[in-house]
Amino acid sequence: MGFTIEKEIWEMFPGMRLVTVTGKDVDNKTNAPSLGQLLQNSQAALKETWQYPNPQSHPNIAAWRQAYQKMGVSGKNYPSAIESLTRRVLTGREVARINPLVDLYNAISLQHVVPVGGWDIDEMAGGEISLRLTRGGERFTELGQAESVQAAPREVSYADAEELITRHFVWRQSERAKITHQTTNFFLISEILPEVGGQVAEDVRSSFVEYLREFFKLDVRTAILDSNTSTWDF
Repeated sequence: MGFTIEKEIWEMFPGMRLVTVTGKDVDNKTNAPSLGQLLQNSQAALKETWQYPNPQSHPNIAAWRQAYQKMGVSGKNYPSAIESLTRRVLTGREVARINPLVDLYNAISLQHVVPVGGWDIDEMAGGEISLRLTRGGERFTELGQAESVQAAPREVSYADAEELITRHFVWRQSERAKITHQTTNFFLISEILPEVGGQVAEDVRSSFVEYLREFFKLDVRTAILDSNTSTWDF
């Protein structure tokens, strides 16, 4: 099993860091009140400390708007996951509790104002993940939807051996391999653009390790990947 990053992705985003985490045999069935409190506190802290006119004005989110221009995609029409999550909180809509792992990564995303996502390793075709440019025609079934669509060529996406599991990098995740209450083996990732900085990558990694130990009693495997990495085995 492994995570591969296509060389052209690093060329498009020089200086980017990918914070990766894998864990095994997790109990993802019980929504602990303390984890719900963490998610609530993360939302409250974002609102209390916010000092920008709108979500896209935050430097971390503005960097994604610029990244989308590089990809030839409208950041307005396809906002990054962190922009959508932040907008939800700032407009007074509470982030719904989904399941423990998703609640945790949403809290970390809000705390650091960076995208965080994850998948069920056991539900991936071939047990492999790749971050690559689409060839064109790959299937993608947006989270919460039943019908799939076909991707255009050269979209930045995560994929398994058969389908896309995100589209437009950090815009939307797929129904395929989503983390559920039945998930036991997982892969989490946070994409840290160079404008956001290496220290944020370290802080996100620390949050992963600390919270997964605190709330799940897990010691996980984690790394910060850069352009010297083509494959990370997990």
